[in-house]
Amino acid sequence: MKIRNLFFATLLAGMISCQTSPYKGVDTQLVPLVEQTIEAAGTNGAQLRTALDSINPEYRNGMAFLIAYMPKGDRDTLSADFLVQQV
Repeated sequence: MKIRNLFFATLLAGMISCQTSPYKGVDTQLVPLVEQTIEAAGTNGAQLRTALDSINPEYRNGMAFLIAYMPKGDRDTLSADFLVQQV
């Protein structure tokens, strides 16, 4: 009984963590680059994260690529709304 409860608790925790990850559907090689860009963007990092979180899952990998290789000027100024509209 305890093993079954542990199994279901682990399964539930895994399902929750997958659903809340902003990196679901993103190429694993892009994840560190996206994180670096978001951190380097300072206060605008919240806009980049919102863009990644709110984009249609079908386009999430494209948004991640865009954020990962974004020039400094864009990284520090573009809004989530603008990025989502463009992608």
